[in-house]
Amino acid sequence: PGTEQEAVGPRAIRRLLEQSLEEQRQIRLEYFASSRGGQATERVVDPWTFTDDLLRGYCHLREGERTFAVDRIGRARLLSTHRTHDPVE
Repeated sequence: PGTEQEAVGPRAIRRLLEQSLEEQRQIRLEYFASSRGGQATERVVDPWTFTDDLLRGYCHLREGERTFAVDRIGRARLLSTHRTHDPVE
């Protein structure tokens, strides 16, 4: 617990996202946005929920709530830091 882990591929990424929620730890995503021609961005996210292959959480890059589709995540790294933003009700 507390060590960084990395995942590539949908199945491994799903497991890592679920673990980040259970342990309330931040996750770094290589995310391919649908806008900007699918250009990849690095995002640090405080995970809130993960349902229907959609991760909802606080995006530190955009400084607000965002939703991320698993099929647009190229790589995920579970960070050792705990989330700093709680879900908005």
